[in-house]
Amino acid sequence: MLVDTKDIVPEYSLPRYDPNKKRWLKPVKFSVSERKNCYEVSFLTNRGCGERKISEFIPKLLSLDSKFISALIAYMCEGTDLRKGINTNCAGNKGKSIQFCNSDAWLLKLIVNEFKKIGIIEQKWRCYLTLFTQHNDENEKKWWSEILGIPIKRIKIKEKLIGDPSKKLYNPHGRFRIEVYSSIYASLIDNLINLLKNDKL
Repeated sequence: MLVDTKDIVPEYSLPRYDPNKKRWLKPVKFSVSERKNCYEVSFLTNRGCGERKISEFIPKLLSLDSKFISALIAYMCEGTDLRKGINTNCAGNKGKSIQFCNSDAWLLKLIVNEFKKIGIIEQKWRCYLTLFTQHNDENEKKWWSEILGIPIKRIKIKEKLIGDPSKKLYNPHGRFRIEVYSSIYASLIDNLINLLKNDKL
């Protein structure tokens, strides 16, 4: 089923956390503008150097097929809680952190491929790889890059743990974390998850 993405963009963002003032900021109102081949979703912020516009570009149509629904469910199970910390005094995920970590390449590939449908292309992911001493850093970076289609220059080695060569079948290519920081994409994914939970997708 194809849907107009303008209809699934929430009116407001999730609350965002200001680490400098150590407080949660109120949600901001999104504006959706039609462009030639996409929609521009934006909001105004006063943080930093005066008022400025934050924007993301999303495709006009979204295919709500079984693979996309599967990716949403996988994110609900293994991804970071997009609302974590909002009702507490902790920073949580700051209302904009999209993170998914796993050693299963198929699950990561599902998330990367399906989230492209809302505009999160491969070049936007920050990638961190946790390896063991028996792994070759460059070989594993190349392997994950080819599997996920993410440029190898975006993959960083987060840590190298002491490994047991006899356990090569356990995390044979290490653990991989992908993340994007975007109030717009986080709010969109959160809205899609809520629609799914309420049987509206």
